[in-house]
Amino acid sequence: MMRADCPVLGSLDGMREILEKESVDEIIACLPVDSKMEEIARVTGYARDLGVVMRLVPGNVEPGVLDDMHVEYFDDEFVITLFRERMIGQLFMKRVIDVVISSILLLVLSPLFLVLAVWVKATSKGPVFFTQERVGLNKRTFRMYKFRSMLNEAEKMRESIEHLNELDGPAFKIQNDPRITGIGKFLRRTSLDELPQLFNVLRGEMSLVGPRPPLREEVERYEWMFRKRLSVKPGITCIWQISGRSDVSFARWMRMDQDYVENWSLWLDFRILLKTIPAVLSSRGAC
Repeated sequence: MMRADCPVLGSLDGMREILEKESVDEIIACLPVDSKMEEIARVTGYARDLGVVMRLVPGNVEPGVLDDMHVEYFDDEFVITLFRERMIGQLFMKRVIDVVISSILLLVLSPLFLVLAVWVKATSKGPVFFTQERVGLNKRTFRMYKFRSMLNEAEKMRESIEHLNELDGPAFKIQNDPRITGIGKFLRRTSLDELPQLFNVLRGEMSLVGPRPPLREEVERYEWMFRKRLSVKPGITCIWQISGRSDVSFARWMRMDQDYVENWSLWLDFRILLKTIPAVLSSRGAC
């Protein structure tokens, strides 16, 4: 019987299309291993491709078969947990580091925030901060903050300059964007426009390190293989930022993010943070 709060979205045959549309944190397969191995393999493949936690209720199997697997008990049933769940300790530490560092930086940089806010307000019409809906962990949306570096009508002007896009793929970037203000060029070249995202980090919507948060329309145009980058919190910096940013093709950018997801560790985050400093100072690929 279907519960009112657990609607049926479709069948197993339409699962890939459902996963492309919905926000999914975990996949739980309650299928008998002895007769539904092909279906289980298909679902496991989806979970692996997307980088989400996969749990399997294997049914009546001998406990010894599960000795080398991550097994838990739920309502007197064996549950096999696959993929990222084993890194829960490191994920907790990542969150602690995010909170501590973002809090310290917001406190230390508060005078700079004030100076930049006054400068933005005094040199162009519009709000100090630019907010935009972005796609975060497992396709959940949030409002991302930046110091405004463009004209207040920039979003309305985008369609008229779409043909000037210099990036391949669904992302949009122009080296000499006519919508950028005078101070905006400085903010972007120095990456100071990204500082308000420390608030997003403190709120838990972003991390210090992680793939850049995309727009919803970009995600809708992603190939299936690119969706794995949404299985971790987006970040202020990642491999793309320290490898040329706008000088990197879209496909290579997506591969970098996939490599980050598949090889993530606290040590990798630490190395990226260290390399971000010279990358920002050199302004390589910034626009």
